[in-house]
Amino acid sequence: NKELFASVMKNYFSRTLFSLIFLSVIGNAYSANGTVILSDDMEYSVWRNIDIFEDKTATITINDILDNPSQIEFFPAGSRIPNFGYTKSAYWVRFEVHNKSRKINKWILESKYINLNYVDFYLIDNQNGQIIKTVKTGNMRPLETRDYFHQKIVFILPLEAEKNYTVYLRIKNTPSISLPLAICSFRQFEKKALQNNIFIGIILGILLLLIISNANVIVALKDRSYLYFSLFLFSILMFNLTYSGLAYLYLWPDFFTWNLYANPLFVSFIVLFFLKFTQKFLQYDKENLFWKNITATLTIIWLLIIILIPILSYQLMMKIILIFLVFSISLTLWLGYRSYLDNYHPAKMFLASMALIILTAINLSLIRLGILPPWDFGENGYMIGIVFLSWLMSRALTDRIKILQNEKENASVKLIKSTEKYRNIFENITDIYFEIDLEGNIIEVSPSAYNLFKYDRQYIINKNLSDLYSDLKDTDAFISFISQKGYIKNYSLKLKDKNDVPHYVSINAILIRDDKQQPLKIAGVIRDETENKKLQEQLFQAQKMESMGRLAAGIAHDFNNLLTVIKGYSELALNKLNPDEPVYKDIVTIQSAGDKAENLTRQILAFSRKQSFQPQIIDINFTITNLDKMMRRIIGEDIDFHLSLKPDLPKIKADPGQIEQIIFNILVNAKDALAAKTEKASEKKITIETGLSKLGVKPLAIDDRQDEEYYLFFSISDNGIGIPEDIRQNIFDPFFTTKEKGKGTGLGLSTVYGIVTQNKGKITVYSEEGRGTVFKIYWPVPEEEKTIENREPISEVNLRGTETLLLVEDDENVRNFTSLALKNFGYTVYTAENGMEALDIINNDNQHFDLVITDLVMPEMGGSEMAGHLQKDNPEIKILCVSGYSGEHNKHSGKLDENINFLHKPYSISELAAKVREILNND
Repeated sequence: NKELFASVMKNYFSRTLFSLIFLSVIGNAYSANGTVILSDDMEYSVWRNIDIFEDKTATITINDILDNPSQIEFFPAGSRIPNFGYTKSAYWVRFEVHNKSRKINKWILESKYINLNYVDFYLIDNQNGQIIKTVKTGNMRPLETRDYFHQKIVFILPLEAEKNYTVYLRIKNTPSISLPLAICSFRQFEKKALQNNIFIGIILGILLLLIISNANVIVALKDRSYLYFSLFLFSILMFNLTYSGLAYLYLWPDFFTWNLYANPLFVSFIVLFFLKFTQKFLQYDKENLFWKNITATLTIIWLLIIILIPILSYQLMMKIILIFLVFSISLTLWLGYRSYLDNYHPAKMFLASMALIILTAINLSLIRLGILPPWDFGENGYMIGIVFLSWLMSRALTDRIKILQNEKENASVKLIKSTEKYRNIFENITDIYFEIDLEGNIIEVSPSAYNLFKYDRQYIINKNLSDLYSDLKDTDAFISFISQKGYIKNYSLKLKDKNDVPHYVSINAILIRDDKQQPLKIAGVIRDETENKKLQEQLFQAQKMESMGRLAAGIAHDFNNLLTVIKGYSELALNKLNPDEPVYKDIVTIQSAGDKAENLTRQILAFSRKQSFQPQIIDINFTITNLDKMMRRIIGEDIDFHLSLKPDLPKIKADPGQIEQIIFNILVNAKDALAAKTEKASEKKITIETGLSKLGVKPLAIDDRQDEEYYLFFSISDNGIGIPEDIRQNIFDPFFTTKEKGKGTGLGLSTVYGIVTQNKGKITVYSEEGRGTVFKIYWPVPEEEKTIENREPISEVNLRGTETLLLVEDDENVRNFTSLALKNFGYTVYTAENGMEALDIINNDNQHFDLVITDLVMPEMGGSEMAGHLQKDNPEIKILCVSGYSGEHNKHSGKLDENINFLHKPYSISELAAKVREILNND
C-alpha cells in the first residue's frame, strides 16, 4: 500500500543519507582488529576484524586448520575491504564473535558481494573447540544448500549470550573475490531485506514499464532508435536480475554455468545495443563516415565477444570486456559532446544520463576494490543511476521525436520558401541560366540573357543556340563534347549579340538524364568573360614586360661577374705599374669604364623598384633595439637570437619604416631557412650586427692612397640551409621565390634591394649550402655625421713583406687571386685546397710558416678545425681566418674563437695586405 511504500522509501533514503554523512567524516580511517562484539540490534561491519589465509593449492580443509593451527598462518585483513582479484587460490577467512546480548541469540552473517561461486561456512565453539555448524553453498551449488533463502549469500549464526565463537569461511571463486562482510540481528536483516526487495522491485518495475512504453512507440513510429533503446533497457533489466541474485533464485537456479557467464554476457549486450542506439539517436552516422565505421567495427567486436564468452577463460574474457568497455564509453561520450557542440538539444540529456551512470558505476567499483567501505547507496546506487539513465534517455528520445515532427511540419514551408528563393535567383542572377535540348534548341533561359544578347527572354526561347554563335564552326562542337563527357567546365565560346558584337563567354553545363539514364537535356550557366578577356590580355602584356625585366636583370648579374674579373685584375695590374707609364692611364680608363658599367647594371637591377620615402636622421642601434621584442616574436622561441650592436656609431639618413621593412623581410627568410633544418632548436641561430665600414670609391695604388668613403652597415646572418649557388643570383629578382605556392610572393628581397639601392646603399649576400646565409647592408653616412670621431684610424704601416705564408682556400679563383696579390707584396705563398692538405704540407715538408690564412668553411676539414690542430702542436703559430660571414656571426655560432684574427669577405687588396701586415707586426 501507499503508506508502506512511503515508509520503506523514507527509511531507505534516510539510512543512505546517514551513511553518506558518516563516510564523509570518517571514510576508511576506522579499523578495529579483534573480536566482533554483538550487543545491540544494529549492523556490524566484520571485514575490519577478519584474518585471512591464502591456500594456493586449494586442498586445505577445516580439520587441517583446527588440528595444526601453528602451521596455518593467518594475517590481518587491514582497514580495507579484502579484495583478491582473479585467482586460482582458495581463501580462508577467520574472525571471532562474542554475543553480549541476552535478548538476541539469532544473528545473520551477510556477504554484500553476491557473486561468489563456492563458500564453506564453519562455526566453532571456542569453549570446547567443536564445529557446531557447517554450511557449503555458493552460486555454483544447488539452491538447497543455502542456509537461508535469499539472493545474497547469508548464514544464520546461533550465538548464545556471553560466549565466544570463531567463524571460518573458505571461498573459491572464478570471478574476483570481494568480502564486504556484515552481521546483524535476524529481525533487522528481515526488515532490511524487505526494504531492499521493495526497492529492487520498484527499479525493475520502472524498467519494465519503460520497455513496454518504448515497444509501443516502435510499433507506432517504426523508429529503430526505440528498438535499440528497448533492447538496451531489457539487457539492463536482465543484468539487474542477475547481479542482484534474483535470477539465480527464480529464473535459473539449476543452471550453475549460466549463472557464472550471465553477468558478462548481459554487460556485453548492454554496450552493444547502446552503441547502436547512440549511432541512430545522435544521427552522426549520416554526417560522418569515419565515426560510422568506428561504431560498426566496435559492434562487430562486441558480437565476437558475446560468442567467445563461454569459450575463453573467465579472467581473459573479463579483461577483454573491460578494455573495450572503457573504449566504447569514451566513444559515446565524445560523440555526445560533439552533438552538444552542434546544438543538438537531446544530446544534453544524453550526456547527463551518461555522467550519472558512470559516477554510480565508479562508486560501486571502488567499493568492490576495497577503496570505499560498503554502504546502502553505494551498493544499490547504480540501480538508481540506471533508472535515471533510462528516464533521461526516454525524455531525450521524446525531444528527438518532437524535432522530427517539427522538421516534417516545416518541410512544406521550406519547400515553398525554397521555390520562391530559387525563383528570385533565376530572375535576378547576373550569369545566364539556360536549358537546351539535344538538338541545341533553347527551352529555358533566365531574364539576364538580355544583358548579353540584347534580346528579350521570350524571343530567345525556342531559338537554336547556333543562331547566337559568332563562328559557325562551333555549331556542333559544344553539344558533341558534352554528350560524350556528360559535363563541361569553363568551356570557352565566342557568341554574338543582337548587334553582331562578339562576346567571349565561359560555359559550365551538365547533361541531364531521365529515369532510364537516357540523355534528356543540357542545363548550365553562361558567364560573360569579355572584360576578363581584356584584363587577361593586359596581364599577358605585363608579364611580357616582367619577363623582359627579369631577362635584363639576369644579363646584369652575368655582366657583374665579368666586371669583377675585369676590375680585380685591373687593380692587380695598377699595383705593378708606375703611374708615369703610358699603360697605367689606359688601365685606369678601363677601371673607370668598369665603374660606369657597374652603375649601369645597378640601374638595370633597380628597374621598377622606385618608391616614395621620407628619410630622417636616425640611430640604427636605437631602431633595432626598439624592434627587439617584435623580432623575437616573429622568429619564435626555438631559435637562438643574438644582437651585436657596436656603440657610438654615426647616425644615418633613412626612413625608419624602410629599415624595419628590410630587417623583417630578411628575418622571415632566415626563419624559413632554419625551419627547413633538422638540427636541435638550440643549434639554430640568427645574429644581427652593426658596425662601421669603409669601401673604396676609386681603385687604390699602393703608393697613391686615396680617401675611402665610410658606410654604416648592419648584417643579418643565420646558420640555416643556405642558398644554392644556382639560384643565388636570382634572389633579388621580382616574383622570384623558391617557396611553395601560396607561401611566398617573391617580392621580399626585391623590395629590400630596391630600398637599399634607392638610398645609395649597398647589399651583399654570402651563403653556403647547409651552412647558412649572411645579408650585409651598407648605408651611406651623411656628411654632417662624418666627424673625426666616427672614422676608424687608417694605419700607415708598410704593407710589403718577405715572410712565408700558407693560403688555405677551396675556391680556385679566390685562391689564385689572393695568392697573386700577396706575392705582389713580396711574400712567399704556398697554397692548399682544404685543411687536410694544409696539415700534410706543414707536417711532411717541415716548412715553417709565419702566417696561415684560411677560409673557415671548406670540404673535408674546415678552417676552425685545422686551426685547432695547428695551435695544439704549435701554440705560437699565427692564423688569419676569412669568411663570407661576419666575425660576430662566426663567434656566435661557435666556428671562431674570441681572440682569433678575422677578415671578412669580400676584401680589397689593400685590406688584405694591411691585415696581414698588422698580424705579422704584432709580437
